[in-house]
Order: sequence, then structure tokens, then C-alpha cells
Amino acid sequence: MKRRLLFAGIPVDFIPEESLDLAIQELVSQKDIFPIVFLDFRGYMRARRKADYRSFLNAAALVVPVSRRLQKGYRYLRKETLPIYMPFDFIIRLLGILEKHGWSTYLFSSRPNDLAKAAGNLRASFPGLKIIGRHAGYFSSDLEEDIILAIRKASPTLLLAGRGVPGKETWIKKHKNRLNPGLFLWCGECFDIFSGVKSRPSRKTWERSLEGLRHLLLKPWRIFRLFSHLFYWIMLTVQRIRKL
Repeated sequence: MKRRLLFAGIPVDFIPEESLDLAIQELVSQKDIFPIVFLDFRGYMRARRKADYRSFLNAAALVVPVSRRLQKGYRYLRKETLPIYMPFDFIIRLLGILEKHGWSTYLFSSRPNDLAKAAGNLRASFPGLKIIGRHAGYFSSDLEEDIILAIRKASPTLLLAGRGVPGKETWIKKHKNRLNPGLFLWCGECFDIFSGVKSRPSRKTWERSLEGLRHLLLKPWRIFRLFSHLFYWIMLTVQRIRKL
């Protein structure tokens, strides 16, 4: 079953794959707005630096670890393997659960043409999934009230958001009290993949943590982020020694 853990002060959820369906059912049955957050290494370090983001994670329905580095660090500290998910695979699993139970989703992301392609491809892949509305991202601020009203009227089980939504995953924190109960999930690249703008990510690349290397080749200045990786392992080593 799902367990909420504290990993060096930061909340993460222990979610075995076989328990995911039941965990989603429990959230839907509770009739509240529940953010689901993908936590990668950068997000973890951000939560350590910023109390407001750490508070956002504490209030999230699910904090889904998606980084091998977090998994290795947790095993190093706790001697237990933390289940992690590839973000795109998690979303596919989640959409399959929605389809299975006859639940609905609202799509909120991208440019209009790309969003229309994404919706069409999702309908083809999940014919039983109820897509009850959609709105493009990158909108002017004066449209936000109309968008919130449309989402509230649609009342989806899942509000699936992506690029073009201001605040990314924290958009829901600002507007939570104005929406009907349901799940909220933001994923940066999922709509690019659904629309065909980008190819589906390689599981082998993700498992070997090679995606970061590709970004480093494109943006060499990111090499300075190695200092945060060094700090991470020093921090975990100090905590491990204290527990001895």
C-alpha cells in the first residue's frame, strides 16, 4: 500500500505499482482537490531550499519520485528501495485507470493545434476515456477566469496540465478553492509526446539516468549543478552517520 515517507525532511510517497489503482480510487473517493506531483532531483533540492514548495509537497495527494538519484539516495540512507516511476509511463497508467473506472479528464496545455492533436491521439489510444473539455495554455491573464469557470463546470476526475500553464504544478495551489473535487497533475513534456511533437522517451535512457547528460551537452553551463549533487550526497552521508 501507499505510504507517505520523509526523505531527509522532504515528503515522498512509497507507491508499489500493484497499489497504484487502489491509491487513485481512494483519492477520487475523498471528494477534494488533490495535486499529484512528480518529484525529480531538482524538485527535491528546491524543496530543501524553499519552505513554500516544501509546504506544497506536504499538502499534495501523491508525491511521486521519478529520479534514480532519489532512489539511490533513499536506499543509501534507509537501506530500502523506493519505487520510482517514469513520468510518461505513470501518466499512461493513470489514464488507463481513469478509462477502466469510467472517469474523466480535462486537458489544459500547449498551443491550440498541438492540443487538438493530443486530444485526438488520446481518444484513439483510450477510447473509453471521457475527455470532457480542453483549453490551450499560453493564454493571456484576462482569460484565466473563463478557463477556471469552464474547468469547474466540466468537473473532471483529472485535470491534466502541461506547458503553458502559469506556475506549472503550483497553479492548483492558487486556484484550488475555486474548482470542484478531483485530481490535478502537471507534466511538462507529456502533451508534446501526445501530440507527436516529441517522440516517446526511452526507458533505457531514463533507467540509466542519461537524459541529464543530453541536457548537459545542449547547455554546458549546467555542469555547475554538479555542486548540488555533491551537496546531496554529503548531506545524506552526514545523516547516515548520525543514525549509526
